[in-house]
Order: sequence, then C-alpha cells, then structure tokens
Amino acid sequence: LNADELMYFDLFFNHSTIIPIDNPIVTQSILLKQQQKISLGDAVIAATALKYNLQLVTRNTKYFDWINGLNILNPIDS
Repeated sequence: LNADELMYFDLFFNHSTIIPIDNPIVTQSILLKQQQKISLGDAVIAATALKYNLQLVTRNTKYFDWINGLNILNPIDS
C-alpha cells in the first residue's frame, strides 16, 4: 500500500464497527448458501445485515436481490 492507501484504510477501519460472527449468523449463512449459489463471504455479509437489520451497500445488487427482507442500496444508483 502506498501512503494514501494506508491512510484511507487506517481511517476506514478506525471508524468501523466490528460485528463478530455468531451462531445465528453462521446458521443464516448456511441457509442462504443452500437456497442459491452464493459465496461464503457474501452469505456471511447478507446474514449479518439481516440479523442486525442493516442496509447492505453494494454495487453488486444482483448477488443479493433474491434475499427476502434484505435492505440493499447501490451507491451508484442513488
């Protein structure tokens, strides 16, 4: 990383909330993977957003738009 990238990542992670993966998130991730082909990372992200009623911000809405109850925002379309 160059100095600007390092500063960006440092700022981003210092202002981020870390949400631990718990059993309900693991269970929901497995259910999502059983319903449709989805990467493990995307399943965990979606399951976490569902559990905590968070808005998932992504440009790849097509990976998540089939998930009922998931609040998705494409920042480019806004």
